[in-house]
Amino acid sequence: MNTLYARLFGAWAGSCLTLLCLAGTATAQTYPDTILIHLPDRAQLQLAVPNAGKLDAIESLNALLQRLEQDLAPVQDSLVDPHRVTVVRYVHGTEGRQLTVQNTTEAGYEVRYDARGTLAAQQRQADTVYFPVGGAGPARLTLPSVTRLADVIAADPDARLREVVAKAHPRFQQTVTYNPDAAEPVQTHFKHTDQLEITGGAGVGVVRDKLVPDLALNFAFRFSKKAQPSAHYFAVSPSLHYFFARQPEGNYKMDVNTFVSVAYARRFPQSIVGLGAGYLVRNKGDYFGDNTIKLFGWLGGVEKNYRVYPELIITDNFKTVFPGIRFGIGIHP
Repeated sequence: MNTLYARLFGAWAGSCLTLLCLAGTATAQTYPDTILIHLPDRAQLQLAVPNAGKLDAIESLNALLQRLEQDLAPVQDSLVDPHRVTVVRYVHGTEGRQLTVQNTTEAGYEVRYDARGTLAAQQRQADTVYFPVGGAGPARLTLPSVTRLADVIAADPDARLREVVAKAHPRFQQTVTYNPDAAEPVQTHFKHTDQLEITGGAGVGVVRDKLVPDLALNFAFRFSKKAQPSAHYFAVSPSLHYFFARQPEGNYKMDVNTFVSVAYARRFPQSIVGLGAGYLVRNKGDYFGDNTIKLFGWLGGVEKNYRVYPELIITDNFKTVFPGIRFGIGIHP
């Protein structure tokens, strides 16, 4: 008998491991946080980063921009046309460096008037430089003219970035802005996606030789993780399992068995995978014995609310073990 239990437990654990392997697909790098640094003379540096609170290994912005300024020297004459907007795309790495310079059509101008109709500002459309930053992500620098990179470097972007990182939060998705003209130079705007929720769901499963429908009420807390909203999911769920038995006189008897389950799940890009356990708090009929628990795996879709649960039911004071499976819709263990 012990050998049989071991085989059943091994089959259940193997199916859960398979679900985890199916869910753990590789994904491309994501950049949920944004850093915006205002520099002198209308220059702005925008960085997309995986985590604004953890940029210990970021490449020096000062050194990168100094290198860009040197690499632009051979094409300096093509950058001085005040009537055209320049876009520079700069790529650098272990295999070398490459830049592409595009002089677009006639430069546009931004004109602003105050409430009295008096001319307040007139400025030429800014030039733009796109480049990657090692240890962070893609960056965009806008400035009045790419010929004035020296002014940007003199403003010490590295020092401004250190101020930003000191105020950023390592877990929440956020936009962090540095503006030296503001009363509080560094301002952080969080996108909180943690959720406390009460939801319901329905499903159907196989217990022994019975097809058993169920209803559940779910009390859950979802923790966000940067680009993956609700990445971690903890739930407590009472569920009603309806057993129907045909009586000798031809009618049906309904027995409702109630489980209370706890579950943890993690959200992957294309699926949700979790594990849980439940205890039978209301036992009716002869389907389960005393002290019944169930262990279950959990696989679901991100876009669709389907759920598949391979189960292992242990009952009759741990003397009887048998497998089961459930299919559900909605958000419930």
